[in-house]
Amino acid sequence: MARLGVYHLVRKANGPAPFQAFVRSLRVAPPSGDWGLVLIFKGFDGAADVRPYLEVAAGLPVTPVFVSDRGVDITAYFAAAARTHFETLVFFNSFCELLDPRWCAIYEGALAQPEVGLVGATGSLESVVRNHVVYGQTSRGVVAKAQKYALAGGLLALFPPFPNAHVRTNAFMIRRDVFLATKRFPVGNRLAALVYESGWLSLTRQIQAMGLRVLVVNRDGHGLPPDEWADAATFRSGTVDKLLVSDNRTREYLDAPEPRQRLLRSLAYGDQR
Repeated sequence: MARLGVYHLVRKANGPAPFQAFVRSLRVAPPSGDWGLVLIFKGFDGAADVRPYLEVAAGLPVTPVFVSDRGVDITAYFAAAARTHFETLVFFNSFCELLDPRWCAIYEGALAQPEVGLVGATGSLESVVRNHVVYGQTSRGVVAKAQKYALAGGLLALFPPFPNAHVRTNAFMIRRDVFLATKRFPVGNRLAALVYESGWLSLTRQIQAMGLRVLVVNRDGHGLPPDEWADAATFRSGTVDKLLVSDNRTREYLDAPEPRQRLLRSLAYGDQR
């Protein structure tokens, strides 16, 4: 089994620009040693449809995997992990860009620490329950769906209260056996995706239930536990100048006016931030 699989989600609906940006950043800082690039083509019509994308990635050790456009990112990640064989997996969503040439060594160093099961570029203490009740910031459609599907307690039946530490699933590294051992429930809409990322059955909580630790990594080269995420300078934290991997959410924060940044910091880490 090969050592490291780099998985990148490529959605046809997004067009080629995000993919081109990711590949450019990967060429600057490819992993060392035995690795492969798994391109998860979501919503494409076959080999002819992805030819321009494969030309962009020419020279890289590419394995294409095709999935339908149904479901969300994590659905595609599970499908790709089951069809490929690498000891360690690192997943990047469609909008990720690598910001530091040491990214892979930092990720792998953190995952190699004792009893670590999950490493991410960003993490948050955010709670959907608190966002809705205190700030009215719940994503559109989530409240109605939660009230429909929860047997009791509305959002609290699906999401823990604040503080709710969870590694964001935009850019995370995990061992294949651990990932495939996690509970896979249907993740077909935005609500289910939020539950998988930050609910009672989140990937983070499942890893912790295995007796393993979760860490966020930054450019200092450290693996940080949840009580240090607010000061990690990676996600909704100051200038985020220590971020290893950017995505649309981290760019949204940087582009926001100061009042919006203050709100986003409060959602992620509490009012004291």
